Amino acid sequence: MLAVCDHSAYGPWLSSIMRSAQIKFPVIVDEYAAGTAGSKLSNLTMLSLGASPGCVEVVNPLGRLEAMFPSNEVSRLDSCVSRLLLSQPAPSNSPPFLTVSELVSKPAPLITIGRWVRKEPGANEAGDQRFTVLHFGSAYVAASVQSDYPDEECLLDQLQSLYGDRKCRLLWILPSADQTERAESFAAAMAKRIAIGIDENGVTYSAYGVDVYSSNVILDQAGNVAAIGVLDSQLFRVLKDLMKTPVH
Repeated sequence: MLAVCDHSAYGPWLSSIMRSAQIKFPVIVDEYAAGTAGSKLSNLTMLSLGASPGCVEVVNPLGRLEAMFPSNEVSRLDSCVSRLLLSQPAPSNSPPFLTVSELVSKPAPLITIGRWVRKEPGANEAGDQRFTVLHFGSAYVAASVQSDYPDEECLLDQLQSLYGDRKCRLLWILPSADQTERAESFAAAMAKRIAIGIDENGVTYSAYGVDVYSSNVILDQAGNVAAIGVLDSQLFRVLKDLMKTPVH
């Protein structure tokens, strides 16, 4: 069981509700996404799953969406979950909440940058023994999120400060639509320590299968895709875990 709250949920308020309601299962706050007013929510997880407030989705042990119900249809939900528990044993080694992709463990697709905002050599050149984090996201979305935390260093710069140039390379790849002076200024002002490039006609986004407003891909020291579809909130933990795993 995992509850997903709207991105605007206030932490202390949410914690007090959990305590008063004696909620024991995990509760997370969704990540902001630039949705279309009136048709899509501004919540990345809900947006990607096609969910809405008051909705319950059932995901089977293979990570596939099994069913969707209004939260008040308890009997249908119970029937669906019971059927899954009886028919499908859960895999023992499946990492939670990461996108399943044919790219994982394979050589990373070519990164095609049409224009550099702040230049840095391409990811994982021959002989490079660093991990690479590719951050896919719009400068406009990032600026909107960052405006809520004006005194806090952006996530990508925090990672750069933590791991430095010796362990990890970071590259922010802006979508082709961000090839404007305003978007480039936003990106350069927020991430001051890392390379920033603009994708060329959507080639890199397409190659990595990225179709959301903010996502991360991690390449290992051998230049293979180690993790894909990593949310910003997962990035520290996933990168730390991967650095502990020897490359074969």
